[in-house]
Amino acid sequence: SPVQNENIFRPLIRSYGRRFDLSSYAAFEEARKQEAAAPTKAPPNTGARWIEPRTIAGLRALDLRTVQIQLDTPDLGLIHYLASPVAAVVPREEVERLSERFGRNPIGAGPFVLKEWIRGFCLRLERNPHYFRPDRPYLDAIEIQLNVDLTTQAMMMRNGDIDFQRSIPDPIFLNLTKDDRRKAVIETSRGTTLIYVSLNCELPPFTNRLVRQAMNYAVNKSAIVKKLLNRAVPAQGPLPMNVTGFNPSLPEYDYDPTKAKALLAQAGYQSGFDSALWVPRENPTFMQVALSTAQDLQAVGVTLQLKEVSYSILTEAIQRRRTVPMALCDWAATIDDPKDTLDYLLNGDRICDEACPNTAFYTNALVQQHFRKAAVEADAAARIRLYQQIEQALVNDAPWIFICHRNTEVIRQPWLKGFRLRRTWPTTRLGAVWIDR
Repeated sequence: SPVQNENIFRPLIRSYGRRFDLSSYAAFEEARKQEAAAPTKAPPNTGARWIEPRTIAGLRALDLRTVQIQLDTPDLGLIHYLASPVAAVVPREEVERLSERFGRNPIGAGPFVLKEWIRGFCLRLERNPHYFRPDRPYLDAIEIQLNVDLTTQAMMMRNGDIDFQRSIPDPIFLNLTKDDRRKAVIETSRGTTLIYVSLNCELPPFTNRLVRQAMNYAVNKSAIVKKLLNRAVPAQGPLPMNVTGFNPSLPEYDYDPTKAKALLAQAGYQSGFDSALWVPRENPTFMQVALSTAQDLQAVGVTLQLKEVSYSILTEAIQRRRTVPMALCDWAATIDDPKDTLDYLLNGDRICDEACPNTAFYTNALVQQHFRKAAVEADAAARIRLYQQIEQALVNDAPWIFICHRNTEVIRQPWLKGFRLRRTWPTTRLGAVWIDR
């Protein structure tokens, strides 16, 4: 998961990974805050750390190929994170040599290496001769075209000029699904991305659980999915349906406007109320969902002002305490583990004034106890059961309007073999594909 509240440390470590409970990390974090508060005391022109501890005791390079990680508490989720891109080990000598240019000169041990990057136009990746699997990748090179509009991409697909397309506009999707000869080129991974409305539990009326429950009963999720051409599945709760621990028997909120009105009246809002729903403007899907949500809520007396903002502005604002009452958000799990979603997004222990990942600012003392117990549970099956109990409590408390799980879909040419979508982000990896014309 991306770093949120540790941006001041990025220039030092060049890492975008979120920490676990690494040994000595708390002391390291405090030392970096002290350095940031008094930058003039630092050694001139070095950017060096100057307050102890200068390193994290829980991370040690034993040799050129071995990293030792020590946690203060056990965490079964770690093994999943180590297989994700955010856990990549960055080479210190390259960080120091390139400084701010390091992000523009990526280096890694994956199947491909960056050969050329023409900003805003294309990337060319070539086979990594040092890849740990000598038989992979099968491809000699990959070219990624940037900033090509979706209509042009579709035309290039029809002409055979590209091998696969990541985004499929609705009109093109409809044409493909109606043409039996072309259906095979659509690859689908169901329910990978959750779309939800975050309700700020620190701002009235969303401090009242009855109001939050009413909001869920008021929204016709099946109708929204139909408007999205059934390229999604109605959501039962916060956990993406492709993640281990997803509970298909989880109680869900049926579409029931009458019950929604009754709950609002019970909460003291017989006449409804007004609020603002922040919506990222970049994705047309979000506006479709927002308009349908607003229409459904209007029917039970809740009037929404839709506030369109850029995704970057929305991301910053919703993480600031008592700022955004409602926000339309999405989430794709980065690892196949329920902690990645539930703990990161809805654990009350993560609430802070700025850069807060728990954008609903939701907390519940009993749920927090379960979160803490699950975090250190060493029995895998018992751990999953704990997270399912947590999810059931979250659904009951309704800090979000659980709308739908969006599918991930790509178009591929029939000659592109070995291609498959992963269940978690990033959904596309190309180390095992080949071309057979």
